[in-house]
Amino acid sequence: MPPPHGRGTRWVHVCMAVAVCVPMSIASTTPCSAEGGVSCQAGDFARPVRAAAAAPFNATCGYTAENVTGCPSTPHGGVAAETCVADVFEITFRASFYGSVLCADGLIFLIPGLVVSLDFYMFDTHTHTMRATPSNDLELYKTLYNGGVYMDSIKTLFLVPFQAQAVGVVDLADPSTPVLSHLITTPPTDRWEFDFFDRWVGNMHAGRYSGGVLFGNLILLVPYDAATIGVLFVQQDKSVQFNEVAWNDAAEPNRLVGAAKFSCGVMVHSKLFLVPKAADFVGIVDVSEPGATHVAVSVDSALQFIPDQNGLKHKYAAAVLVNKTIYLAPCCATEFAKMDTETGLISEVRAGAVVLSPGGGCSICLYASAVQGTNGKIYFAPLNAAYIVEMDIGNPGASKQLLTGGGIMGNVDMQLYGSAVLSDNGLLYLFPWETDALFVHYKKESARITTVCAPGQADAPPCECAACPGNSSSLPGSTACLCDSGYEEAALGDFACARCAPQSYRGGSDEACVVCAEGSVVTSNADACLITCPAGQYRSSPALCQTCPANSESPEGSAGVEACACLPGHREIEHAAAAFSCELCVAGKYLPSPGASACENCAAGKYGAAGGASTRRAASLESIVSYRESEAAQHTGLFGK
Repeated sequence: MPPPHGRGTRWVHVCMAVAVCVPMSIASTTPCSAEGGVSCQAGDFARPVRAAAAAPFNATCGYTAENVTGCPSTPHGGVAAETCVADVFEITFRASFYGSVLCADGLIFLIPGLVVSLDFYMFDTHTHTMRATPSNDLELYKTLYNGGVYMDSIKTLFLVPFQAQAVGVVDLADPSTPVLSHLITTPPTDRWEFDFFDRWVGNMHAGRYSGGVLFGNLILLVPYDAATIGVLFVQQDKSVQFNEVAWNDAAEPNRLVGAAKFSCGVMVHSKLFLVPKAADFVGIVDVSEPGATHVAVSVDSALQFIPDQNGLKHKYAAAVLVNKTIYLAPCCATEFAKMDTETGLISEVRAGAVVLSPGGGCSICLYASAVQGTNGKIYFAPLNAAYIVEMDIGNPGASKQLLTGGGIMGNVDMQLYGSAVLSDNGLLYLFPWETDALFVHYKKESARITTVCAPGQADAPPCECAACPGNSSSLPGSTACLCDSGYEEAALGDFACARCAPQSYRGGSDEACVVCAEGSVVTSNADACLITCPAGQYRSSPALCQTCPANSESPEGSAGVEACACLPGHREIEHAAAAFSCELCVAGKYLPSPGASACENCAAGKYGAAGGASTRRAASLESIVSYRESEAAQHTGLFGK
């Protein structure tokens, strides 16, 4: 984050690009999932073991006076715990920390700001001890950095130059003996060039870059006063090349000219989102397409910001990416906010009863950092605001200020934090931005490092297999049961399956019982609703009637093609797929019985017309025809003897 602008000419800088702006992945578990270690047989399902309620989790804020236990990702005993706050380390020496970055093995490197100490410091979150590392490099002593980027693949931390002349480099291959140096002299800002003493005579507000963002082996430097985006190309041998990227928009090539433009950057896939401080737009740069036009999205004029003594409106101080949305920590904004990563548009987030207005002019940013805890909530570290804010992104209106704390020191300083980091032990660490200012301005004897323990959801209990309730079933390995056809899940109480109401049904693919249409009937299993077909047709599916084959008929309400019967004088011929047809008996033959498959010859002295007789008796009752007709039949083939 860039300087939050200061009281009078004393300006302070408090952003920490990587520790704040890089998204934190939060793991979650589902009780009795496929990974739960329980595989049930068909007809059973996996469920949490039911046990008596456990006693509430006794939160110690992750440590005791003798031991650092860390903050559990899930509280013990299966009961959710309240967030707690406590001081864990007392700083009695003069120091200036303008950012903090989590490196390997739980070590947090504190980014040096103003020259108040000739040492660099690392805080060990596993032991809650401070390590001081001296450097023989005078250039590092007279610098002011603004955040840093740690590359784990080469165990190296790169310090982002704010008023520094060059990029700082900390080799942490051996954390016990870090090696500090500097490289890559960066160009001056477009506003002024300074020397060692300029910081003390009114130029505290000017600087090059406000933070860095890692993308592959590139470190992108966010422009504060610089008129270009800085790019560090880092090789595996730790060699570095520096380059600058100008704003790529032919219509507005000077978009990056100006002071205090961006507080930090957030990388979403291949796009860099530049978070506005004094700028009136969000900058979007697609790093994967070097020739692509850069996009500027104007900040909504309806958003309210409190101006400083010079009339500038400093908007947001820090950002954190959660579920494809960038949440913004207010600098001098009157509300918290979020940014849509599809459009770059910023909208307000109402945080319930949390009061943001500092009253009068905004001379210093309200918040310095935004970090997501292991419980998925966002924590905003106060710089000039009164308290830490805990925000549940699912219900921002229920956001609350953490008013209580204590712990081994019994005193929690809730203001003037310059940065915050989530460590690998689950604890959030808040670091003071400048201890000498705390000593002098607030007349305190020491500054404190504070922790926030924000446990996740309750422990997932062990799982067991249980039989499915009546009228339900499951497949092997299931974690839930499904109601059988003709039944639906009961509306109240534990899982149970109730029979469908009269004149309704539920098939295997239906979510609930369905009422049958008028004129139809329900099957005995209530698994289908059947239409009633007229005579001459049969039901081919629950809601479809189909006409019987030619020369056949069926009674009303026939349930299948088997109800269709051939007309008198026609024999049934079977075909593939259970189909059949009806064929007329030829002259001189008759059908011995209904449904017979073969026509038989008429007996001697009898004859039959084609299709005119369906039985031997019917053939014997045929009218006697004259000899002339009989003889004619021999020529025409219409009758047979």
